[in-house]
Amino acid sequence: MVSALNCRWLSVTGFLIASAVSATPASADDAQLWTLSRVNVKVAPRLLLGNETIFRTSEQRGDYDLVDHVLLGYQLDRKITVWIGYTHQTAMNHGRTSAIEQRFRQQLNFDNVASFGPVIFGGRVRLEERWRTGQIGTGWRLRPQIRLTMPLTDKVALAANHESFIDLNRTSFQSVSGEERMRNAITLSAILNKHFSAEAGYLQQHLFYPTNTVRNANVATFSLAANF
Repeated sequence: MVSALNCRWLSVTGFLIASAVSATPASADDAQLWTLSRVNVKVAPRLLLGNETIFRTSEQRGDYDLVDHVLLGYQLDRKITVWIGYTHQTAMNHGRTSAIEQRFRQQLNFDNVASFGPVIFGGRVRLEERWRTGQIGTGWRLRPQIRLTMPLTDKVALAANHESFIDLNRTSFQSVSGEERMRNAITLSAILNKHFSAEAGYLQQHLFYPTNTVRNANVATFSLAANF
């Protein structure tokens, strides 16, 4: 007989999967692979220095995106961290550079702020100012994210998250008012040792650009993180 706890875990797992893939189309417009590496170093009792690199490749566009973030974080307490940082993005088409974008990021992370049974709630709010080479204007964008995590063992966890991209103004390269895209993801993470962890999963992205020919993407994701 399945225990009451296992039944609850199965119910929560179903909820996490449904929340991640509910917006998935019957067939993907594009298939993609995103890989991420992240390093955080504690340089003082509450001060963190971080670097994050994301590489994206697409069935339709080949190698199309390389993003590098440099971040400085301050831990207000065990649950809340404030981050500021700089982002350099190289947009490509089959490996050939098509645009360069720079961003200034301000971010507030909420970790383990609430729980419901085995499910832990967290998230973040990110504000970005964006500048694109050769184009006029500063694009302001808000990116809230909600994340639900359910530990499966002491080293393995299942998680689901939703992120919205909300444009706060219009420029020559930021043409949508309000929500421009959303991402829903489900991942499985594992602690490898004291310093390293890995995560793999599925992400579905939907774009709200009315003129974009690729509105949806099914993405396989893999990340490796190090903390020192």
